[in-house]
Amino acid sequence: MADHLTAQKNRCSQAYDCHISGTAAPCYCHRWTSKVKAVYASTKRIELERVLPFDVDLAWRPELHDFVNGGYGLKRNFTGLADLTIRFPGNQAYPGENKEVGYNGLYFYGTSNSWLKNVVFENAEFGVAFDSGSFNTVENVTFMSTKPTSASNPYTGTRGIWNKGTFDNLINGFFFKTRLKYELSTSYFALGNVYANGIGIDMTIEMMYAAAYGNLFSNIHLGAASEPFGWNVRGQDASAYNTFWNIRTAADVMSLPPSTWAPKTTFVSTRRAQAPGGSTSVDWYVESRTNVWPYDLWAAMRKARGRPINPPVPIRWSGPGYGCFSNGTKCCLAVTAGCPRCPANYVQPSRLWGCTGELWTPRDRLVFDWGWAGYKASSQTPPKLPVTKNLKTQYGAKGNGVADDTQALLKAIYETAKGVIYFPAGVYILTSVINIRKPIILRGEGRSKTVLRFPKSLTDLYGNSWVEGKWIGTSQYSHGTGFINIGGWDPTGRDFTKITWITQNCVKGERILKVASTASITVGQWYRVFQKDPGDGSLMFALNGDAYPIVNAQKGHPDPCRFLARVVSKGTDWIRLERPVPFKIQTRWSPEIHKFMPMINDNVGMENFTLEFPWSKYPGHFLEQGYNGLHLNQVVNGWVRGVTVVNSDMGLYLWGCVWTQVDDIILTNSVSRGWYNGHRGMWMEHGSDCLIKNFQYTDRFVHDITICGTEHGTVFMNGGGYDINLDHHRSSPYQNLFTNIDLGLGTRVFVASGDKTWGSHSAYYTTFHNLKADLRYSLPESDFGPNLTFIGLPTDDPADPRWLGWFVELLNKPYPPNLYIEFARTRTWRNPRA
Repeated sequence: MADHLTAQKNRCSQAYDCHISGTAAPCYCHRWTSKVKAVYASTKRIELERVLPFDVDLAWRPELHDFVNGGYGLKRNFTGLADLTIRFPGNQAYPGENKEVGYNGLYFYGTSNSWLKNVVFENAEFGVAFDSGSFNTVENVTFMSTKPTSASNPYTGTRGIWNKGTFDNLINGFFFKTRLKYELSTSYFALGNVYANGIGIDMTIEMMYAAAYGNLFSNIHLGAASEPFGWNVRGQDASAYNTFWNIRTAADVMSLPPSTWAPKTTFVSTRRAQAPGGSTSVDWYVESRTNVWPYDLWAAMRKARGRPINPPVPIRWSGPGYGCFSNGTKCCLAVTAGCPRCPANYVQPSRLWGCTGELWTPRDRLVFDWGWAGYKASSQTPPKLPVTKNLKTQYGAKGNGVADDTQALLKAIYETAKGVIYFPAGVYILTSVINIRKPIILRGEGRSKTVLRFPKSLTDLYGNSWVEGKWIGTSQYSHGTGFINIGGWDPTGRDFTKITWITQNCVKGERILKVASTASITVGQWYRVFQKDPGDGSLMFALNGDAYPIVNAQKGHPDPCRFLARVVSKGTDWIRLERPVPFKIQTRWSPEIHKFMPMINDNVGMENFTLEFPWSKYPGHFLEQGYNGLHLNQVVNGWVRGVTVVNSDMGLYLWGCVWTQVDDIILTNSVSRGWYNGHRGMWMEHGSDCLIKNFQYTDRFVHDITICGTEHGTVFMNGGGYDINLDHHRSSPYQNLFTNIDLGLGTRVFVASGDKTWGSHSAYYTTFHNLKADLRYSLPESDFGPNLTFIGLPTDDPADPRWLGWFVELLNKPYPPNLYIEFARTRTWRNPRA
């Protein structure tokens, strides 16, 4: 017996209203596929992996068919398109339905297990159709248009995505930036198809006659929704058991079709929708509500399909039992002596923090004290230093967008020991990599006035071996160097930096450390608490929450623990640190105290200009030509501020940086480069205590924010973007904070990658706080990391991997909205010196 069997009926079922007019031939309106879970030969029965979605009656001559046959399997299996733009002319208005000129995109006929991923349709009259196929996937498609529109003709095409006679197709992540006549069409006995996680400016869901049934529409924002269900005056458009789950509109009001549109239809959380007259007689279910759990029914079903029928209720927290006024003053939810009653608009504190940090303890989950992240350990803002050299007046740079100003800049760098090299307003053509190993600041007159234009890629200038490490066929510029590089040296764990060793084990959150000697330690100075893995993986196992097997690549890690703190007092055999140690200390991990002696410390960075590359279509992951922006390597107390990067494969890369601050950076493109617009937006690796704030992404990168390589104590805050993903790229980044960020659409928040031989995506105690999105989103998969903390996120995901020690706190109005700001404001009283 075959592994996959298709159940079919050769006559249409009156129970499901599958009417085919004018034919007496078999119509096969029920085609449904399942794996056979068990065969019971003695009783001639089979057990299917999933339950039947319809009745089976012998009068309808039900049959079992081999799924991998010539019609549906081998001939058109495993085909697809990805990472491209399909563009048609956009100078003429859309002529109207049935008058199309034929700007038609893709047609999949009879395909199975095929795909369309990361594709942009421009000016298409017809986007993509699947006809008579199954188990196909459309993921992340965008429709846009430059065609002229008017009030009488607001459309730019006829159909966006069309499932015709298909079953079990998945349409996940669709974005309509233009208005079509029918953005989503489903017809001809289409069964079990899913449309999830989409948004448009004015979308229509069309059930196009011919008895589509049992389809799911989940977590979709229709925009204006002026015609949410299309032309529904034709009579019955659909058959039974189509489900519309969490369908939203800009006005937060949904108009449902008439009850003659379809029988046995389910509407859940279709905002403020009213059941039409006659809906009871055709067995409609309408549950109109503001919020629903789960927000995406498909994702919840997918996660739950291997779980027990009655899974355990996930552990969720909801604050300490009291509230806060908007100024941070505590209020009580019930009448309590000495405590004012909370108003209706009170905000919700976390049980890990409280209103002003009163519940914080360094031995709990928020173990890293982020109040020291940023320039000068968050004690001041980067200064505006006087100009040292003027590139135009002193070195003859033209800045006219024509002349090559590379030699003028290289000469200015060579002749400047330290200080500010100033670019007055203009467009400066630069045709080589710029390397700096001095405390120098490159300053423009403003991002709208000073443009540093690099007209060629690294491949154009220096060739490309198309080999990086063990990856043959990968661009050597997919990772690493930028066009502007500032390189320092911050030695860690060296013999010449070692002062003494720690003599006693201690738990995380401790401030007093026992040491062999304090003779060479000066109170008030910064020192590094250092530990290394002894080669057995025990330290890396601890940093990974004792939860994941340690991969060989992490055994013997030379410097995963590089914690910086000021010594505030000392005795003959002990020191007291200004802030608590964020990890436990074990003598078997060779804990030591080291000098902090970076080569480049302070007065270094880039500010107030636009870095621009020529527009090109993004060639794809690992195929980058090398339009790489800014790279700071082992820089301490440096900064990047007021900078825009245009058309880059990589925007900004910080490696081994400490207390480096990025403020007001924009990553954008002159025109969209495709579904993905580059490889990495911002990338942090092997550093600590950096602060990334006020950032904006206008488009997607493969990895918008990447953090990896034991980066720890770094903060991302007050940023936003189109559809940001937080790529934890393995190699044990730990105890970083993401707070008060607008993620945009929210379709791929925790999409992360990296070589699996490098371990889990994140090590322990990474915190995600107040991350907003247009869509409700799921928590990461259980291989993401241990001891993760999620506070105030828009999620209803029931994920609860208790062996990993996750903490999920559901707060509608999390207070404080920015956790870093409160850590910095309260750091003195939370860390007493005695």
